[in-house]
Amino acid sequence: MSQNPEVQLTCEHGWHITSINFASYGTPIRSCGATFTLGTCNADVLTIVEQACLGKEGCSITISTETLGDPCPGVLKSLAVQALCSN
Repeated sequence: MSQNPEVQLTCEHGWHITSINFASYGTPIRSCGATFTLGTCNADVLTIVEQACLGKEGCSITISTETLGDPCPGVLKSLAVQALCSN
């Protein structure tokens, strides 16, 4: 039985995830630095990530089409998330 990969978001001790600035599953494009833009294939997973992570010190999200949808079958996909931690 194979396991799906997970993405882990973690803040420093005592800090919490206060906003999710970007979340896309598909072919997000990494720009200069740590910013992302939507690629040609994307599923808007912002609500899924917010529900799993907001207000927590850390969270994990399973990366699979069952959890995040399949915006473009047959295309290799990745999950990109930008989160803000605050105390």
